[in-house]
Amino acid sequence: MSEKQRLLRKIKTEYRWVNVVLLCIGGGLIILGVNRFIYGKIEFGVNARYLQPVVISGGLPLLVGTILLLCLVYRVIKRNNVMKQQLEIDEEERLEFRRRTGRK
Repeated sequence: MSEKQRLLRKIKTEYRWVNVVLLCIGGGLIILGVNRFIYGKIEFGVNARYLQPVVISGGLPLLVGTILLLCLVYRVIKRNNVMKQQLEIDEEERLEFRRRTGRK
């Protein structure tokens, strides 16, 4: 297997893991946010430090989960372009290392 194929396989593996992590965390946050909205688990409190009212609802987890899932969709759509750029970056780093060490 050539070095370029090995790099591409490594990048694809890392890329898949990041996508799985985004899917799990984003999906979990969306489920948490929707759960808090549907079942009315809205909490009211007072901030201990500044003595101002605080409302804790499912809005923030829902927003963060939606953003993470949108990032996942963007990554899936732009996958080929990102892999090509990553291969070019790795190739440049490898050539720079060879040039610095005097290897061919």
